[in-house]
Amino acid sequence: MRRYLAGKATLALLALALFTTLTPSATAAECSVAAAAGSWAYSFSGSVFNAQANTFVPVATLGVITFDGHGKVTASETEASPAGTAGVTATGTYTENADCTGTVSLKTSTNQTVTVNFVAANNDNEAYLIITSPGYVMTGTTKRVKFRGI
Repeated sequence: MRRYLAGKATLALLALALFTTLTPSATAAECSVAAAAGSWAYSFSGSVFNAQANTFVPVATLGVITFDGHGKVTASETEASPAGTAGVTATGTYTENADCTGTVSLKTSTNQTVTVNFVAANNDNEAYLIITSPGYVMTGTTKRVKFRGI
């Protein structure tokens, strides 16, 4: 009988451990507009359609985007293509849903409108990105910037 109870207790503890591992904790990061607040480093690579040449041109970007926690965003990046490099800034809006998906809508200093869809990961500390605007075939990643002393 003692062996049977010990076996049941072990199974109960294993079940509890499995349940608590699979259940999101109350302290886990929740995805939301407010949770995205802060600065993020990002990169994109892919192609952009060049209407004058009637072809796609390879492009890569590296930048920092800052979310204000209330749906507004600013960004600054360096773009590189066969034509050279250029600095670009942007402002816009964003949403982040409870399921960790979201959208960023930007107006750039080069007068382009860019829409980015994303899926946040790793407790809302990184995200996978895709530009969904016509003429773009670009994907990217972003990670939350952690400044020293903060």
